Amino acid sequence: METAAKDEGRVIEMPQGSFTRNDERALPAVRSQGNAGSLLIAIERVASNPDMDIEKIERLFAMHQQLMAKEAESAFNDAMARAQSKIVPIVANQRNEHTRSVYADLAAISRVIVPFYTAEGLSISFDSDRPVLGADGKPISPPPQGWFRTIAIVSHSGGHSRQHHIDLPSDEVGVKGNANKTPIQGVVSMTTYGRRVLTCMVFNVPITDEDGNRNEEKREEQKPEGLPAYAAEAFTKNLPAWTKLIKSGKKTAAQIITMVSSKAVLSDEQKKQIEAANITFAEIAEQLEAADKAKDKKALVAAATLIERIADDQQSADLEKLYESFGGEWE
Repeated sequence: METAAKDEGRVIEMPQGSFTRNDERALPAVRSQGNAGSLLIAIERVASNPDMDIEKIERLFAMHQQLMAKEAESAFNDAMARAQSKIVPIVANQRNEHTRSVYADLAAISRVIVPFYTAEGLSISFDSDRPVLGADGKPISPPPQGWFRTIAIVSHSGGHSRQHHIDLPSDEVGVKGNANKTPIQGVVSMTTYGRRVLTCMVFNVPITDEDGNRNEEKREEQKPEGLPAYAAEAFTKNLPAWTKLIKSGKKTAAQIITMVSSKAVLSDEQKKQIEAANITFAEIAEQLEAADKAKDKKALVAAATLIERIADDQQSADLEKLYESFGGEWE
């Protein structure tokens, strides 16, 4: 490697052949240990020299961009390590009767980990339609027909981001091959599953079916630094509005908890009160019946979209049949 500037034994390294020895002597001395900010100062000094070749300035700027990207990646890795160090095993809160297995749903996972990774400047978002590059830098093949791709974009406030993806088939049939969902519900179920799996993979989230008392104690001890407890007075004031959003189907309890937890720490009791606002089988059935009685097709469809909020497969199937009996059709 050749160097673009030297000072007190500390150097800025350049790729071999980027500068000749004469060019190197023409550059100003810079106090730097590979810091992008210091290199930018060097670029400014070089740019003010009318005798400096513009191509060499461009190469120096490209090196500055590379250093910035490396620093952003390092900050991303540090933040991810700190966030993961605070995440304890999450207790499974759901049971799949078909496979006789237990799992933690996305709401339970998010409730625990979101405050930890957001406190470190990390965020995760999802997409299904963007290029995914392989190790060779070329786009990988799309998923096979009938399968769908879920992409997780993990970003850091420092500017670095990473993509992770998983390809899954639509979840329309049970373990015995019998259809148990509409095509739309199958895609939603598959997407939710993909988001849950990717979230656990990204943040290395362990799931356990053991008693969670000790883990709850650890979570209490590891509340994200800098976030205050959610004030009881403000909680009492806002709960009716949150309940209205949940009952209307505009938000889920998990989404409300995630949103609030990014600003303050909710107690277990406060979380339970929000979760208690989840729409029930009886409430959806009542909405379906009211829409049918009023001959309001729009309201009927709106009520049907809430059926996916019901975790119990039998109750969900009963509501679907009720919707269909009222003349409802699935897109």
